[in-house]
Amino acid sequence: MSSILSSWRKSLAVFLPRHFKLFFLAVANAALQGVRPYVLYGFPFIGAWLGYEIVGSFYPFIYGYSILQLVGIAVFALTYVLMVPAVRPSVGMKNCAYFRALWLHIGIGAALLIIYTFAVSVSSVLAIISFIAALFPLVITILFFLFDSKDSVRECGRSIIRGILFTLYNYPFYLITVIGGFLVTLPFLLLNALIFTYVFHLWCLIIIIKPLLSLLLIYLMVCWLNVFYTKRVYELYDTYEQKR
Repeated sequence: MSSILSSWRKSLAVFLPRHFKLFFLAVANAALQGVRPYVLYGFPFIGAWLGYEIVGSFYPFIYGYSILQLVGIAVFALTYVLMVPAVRPSVGMKNCAYFRALWLHIGIGAALLIIYTFAVSVSSVLAIISFIAALFPLVITILFFLFDSKDSVRECGRSIIRGILFTLYNYPFYLITVIGGFLVTLPFLLLNALIFTYVFHLWCLIIIIKPLLSLLLIYLMVCWLNVFYTKRVYELYDTYEQKR
């Protein structure tokens, strides 16, 4: 118990004024360094997902076709899972060979995101939906462990346990991240509601901007979690390896 409390205290150190500036700059650097490989090699999925969301908003009947729903979910999962290898540290160049070598990790990561998305979509109780949505940073952390694991299904499976233990030992940081993420998105949700209520003629603009904004905010969260993961993963290595 003392090790957990000590780890919790250390996880909050990034928010101290003397540390937070460097942490923020590292997040900004990760975002700038990762955007090129992400857009360059992920643009087919990014474009397909944005097109699916925008066209589906104008013509909702396409959601009634099961095959299109499956394609949309698959493209959504690949769009977001590719953020992780794009922003994570790598000693090699992030070119086509880099992403191709991670095909197993990308496939398993996409499957995890599909399961997560399905869990959110089938939940009918607001409290359950909120709880599952709050687990998104945990899912991203599991993906970081996934991409750091060896090329085997067994090792990829262990990344789930490692991600859960890592999140547990850094719970305060993740709690602040969830609350902060909600506070950041709240003004956009309120603005969206106001426009649909009082300025309805701008709804077409909102339909186009909303998926782009969603993509940007999640990308920044992935970069935020990436810097923290990189900083803490080696400090806690013995802990979660022994506990798993």
